[in-house]
Amino acid sequence: YLHPTTLVKLYNKVIPNKRVSIQLIRSPKDHPCLGQYGLFAGAEGFQDGDEVGLYTGIVHTESTVNDQSSYVATLPTPTRNPRHFSWHVDGATAGNETKFINDPKGTINKANAQLPERTAYDEIGLPIIRILACATIAPGAEIYLDYGEGSYWENLSLSKNNKSKPEDEGEQENLVIKDFPTSGGEHTSTPIWDWVDSKLLCTIAKAQHMRSVAVLAVQEENTKDIVYVAFAKRAIKKGEEVGIIGGRVLDPNEVPDPNAVIYYPHGTKIKGILAENESRYFLEDPDPNCHFQMTWTRAGAMYFVIRSLRDIAKEAELTMNRMGGGLQHRAPSEVK
Repeated sequence: YLHPTTLVKLYNKVIPNKRVSIQLIRSPKDHPCLGQYGLFAGAEGFQDGDEVGLYTGIVHTESTVNDQSSYVATLPTPTRNPRHFSWHVDGATAGNETKFINDPKGTINKANAQLPERTAYDEIGLPIIRILACATIAPGAEIYLDYGEGSYWENLSLSKNNKSKPEDEGEQENLVIKDFPTSGGEHTSTPIWDWVDSKLLCTIAKAQHMRSVAVLAVQEENTKDIVYVAFAKRAIKKGEEVGIIGGRVLDPNEVPDPNAVIYYPHGTKIKGILAENESRYFLEDPDPNCHFQMTWTRAGAMYFVIRSLRDIAKEAELTMNRMGGGLQHRAPSEVK
């Protein structure tokens, strides 16, 4: 993944969840959330175990989370330190469709969705909170999630988007909301990590190793210096994904070390990416066998993927035109 996330979220996409709909609840009249929003299954419905969606919002640590917010979901996340880190996603001022899931308390229904016990990870290794169906949810049925006995009920006086009650006009159909409600705050389909320190985020994220890449120590022919070079572990076909670029996005005013391996994305406001994973060992070459391009996770988080430009034989060096610094292409005399 790329960090700090504040410098890349400009390129994140909002991807609406087409399997659900936000509705203004107008019936039944004894619904505890009458006059407020709820989330309902779309035409396909859900089977037990299906993913309803991700819970998104602004990610906080224990020190920054707002205890008065009624939209906080919390999960423990293993870190590379000998402890666990509880992270909190607050959907109060930013979120997606799932922030409108109601608790079944006060209805005749039971929860049909739940939060998993373990944190999941997206395609680039950042934690995500998945909401899963825990029962079959029929098309058009409301989705319910048990909020537990925590701060939501303690802060109930501050909660929900619209506490007004509709006038008594008899039973009415719920009103389907086509656009994300303005009262829902910023619409984001991916967690916002701006409040989490980059160093801490590095311990939380899950490393996404390039499975088809081996980094080997190579002795240069002329200088006898030892350098590290990326090789193909296996044959790689043209157009195949080789891996992703992981690293730190340069500050706009930063002057990088001349020996640093920097990727320079064209057509963006990103000054450069200081490579921190296997991508730093791809050899610079004006006629490379790999290239990188912008893409997005299924939730809309932007990242850069590395793909092969042609068929690459097993044990061949992996090369890249980064449009900047890095190792120069030199034929190794020995692989150790």
